[in-house]
Amino acid sequence: MTFATKPLHPDFGVAIDPGDTSGEWNEETALELKNAVEQSGVALLRNQDFDGDKLGKLAELMGEIWSPQSVTSTYGRIAGSKTFRLTNLDPEGKILPVTSKIISFNKANELWHTDATYVRPGSSVSLLYSIVVPPEAGETEFCDTRLAYDRLSDQDKTLAEGLIANHTLLQSRALSGFDDWTEDERSAFTRIARPLVHVHKPTGRKALCLASHIATFEGWNYLATQDFVERLTYLATQSGSVYKHRWQAGDLLLWDNRCTMHRARPYDPSYARDMCSVRLVDENDVV
Repeated sequence: MTFATKPLHPDFGVAIDPGDTSGEWNEETALELKNAVEQSGVALLRNQDFDGDKLGKLAELMGEIWSPQSVTSTYGRIAGSKTFRLTNLDPEGKILPVTSKIISFNKANELWHTDATYVRPGSSVSLLYSIVVPPEAGETEFCDTRLAYDRLSDQDKTLAEGLIANHTLLQSRALSGFDDWTEDERSAFTRIARPLVHVHKPTGRKALCLASHIATFEGWNYLATQDFVERLTYLATQSGSVYKHRWQAGDLLLWDNRCTMHRARPYDPSYARDMCSVRLVDENDVV
């Protein structure tokens, strides 16, 4: 089958009408959905009916589930499921205080980033399903890093293509003020070296592997690295280049981490926000 689609943004992203799947996906439709994500960067399906188990099964039809041991302790795993929760609720359904460790840890999601560049293998596609959303704010913003590369000056392209970036989750959390690590957690996040420019294999286009997880470029000092990361991020997310997703309960949003960057937007922490997520392994990122 071929899904009906319409643009989310003039330059990237699609909203998909999957038709009457009745919550049942097979390998053919799941791979068609994955292809739509890889080509467009971001895909949205509204009015879906998922739970952690169903979301995990859909992801498994698309590929191998991303679940590295080094980050398991930092996510709220759902019992018996491949998925994890992104939530401000405790196990009894009460809203967590803003001073709690998980809320402080997730504050860095408000920085522009790419999922899982700080481990290997990384993640190709992320899936995020909304169960409860605040009545206002709390959006998620996206930019296309293929377009970001295309828009660089020739001088910046030449400079960027020669750079190797060292990614670590410690960097993005430090930028947001989080430092409440155990020694085991801190030692787990060694720096992962990745080229700043790479070829997005599904489309054959060059893209930036850009994220707030970048601590240094090899051969550069910290301040020079952060200045260039900030400038590239500004260029990638300038006016007109960003899709802002306003969440509704029942939204399933998918994105390709190899060609997009995203960030969460703040919301009133007195409101509940509960989502579940799962990621696919980037099969080309195995050492």
